[in-house]
Amino acid sequence: MSRTELSTKAGSVWADTDVQATDMSFAQLSKYIGEGEGKLSGNVKNVDINLEGKLDEPWNWDGTINLEVNDLRSGGFTLDRAKVDLSAKNGMVTVHEGRIDQGRN
Repeated sequence: MSRTELSTKAGSVWADTDVQATDMSFAQLSKYIGEGEGKLSGNVKNVDINLEGKLDEPWNWDGTINLEVNDLRSGGFTLDRAKVDLSAKNGMVTVHEGRIDQGRN
């Protein structure tokens, strides 16, 4: 399930976003993220984004971002695995986990 709600408060636009996805192909997503077909390959194993706040003031966003991708390839760039777990609150971002695996480990 994914949803984004936009509202206005005191003359500003506020967003409340909740996005979850699993096992999505970059090849299928590439046309939606500005890359031509065949330029990206790999797999989004998991993405979970929960954010809310004033759109034009990222410092006031609260929420979390969890992302894991596998076998990302674009041109000569290869990434075996990447995982990020972030949280944002009161203008501070905390990295709970950040990992990139490429080649032999």
